[in-house]
Amino acid sequence: MGKDIRAIVIRQAIAEDNDALCAIIDEVDSLHRDRMPHIFQKPPGPVCDREYILGLLADDNVGFFIADVEGQVAGFVHVLVRDTPPGRSSYPAAGRLSTVWRLGVSSGDTALAGR
Repeated sequence: MGKDIRAIVIRQAIAEDNDALCAIIDEVDSLHRDRMPHIFQKPPGPVCDREYILGLLADDNVGFFIADVEGQVAGFVHVLVRDTPPGRSSYPAAGRLSTVWRLGVSSGDTALAGR
């Protein structure tokens, strides 16, 4: 019994990934709402829309990368890049820091959305 192993390619997100990214973001947000409704509430509008994704992709201080499995978006990482505050880092020469802001992985039900 062998495992079905597929290649995962990490690449920068592009505008055409919008539908799949929004589906995963909605799936992850839904999990949060279901498990912690006292903290997370459904917004009045969509959780994610095209303008939101395009804004992230155009922002020089954001890195948005996806996990691509056989041409399908299976997950993403949203990274914030910021200047290192003076005297506030153990790596002062680095100049800029990256922080993982959000990580989303599809359960598989929405991994093929938008494709």
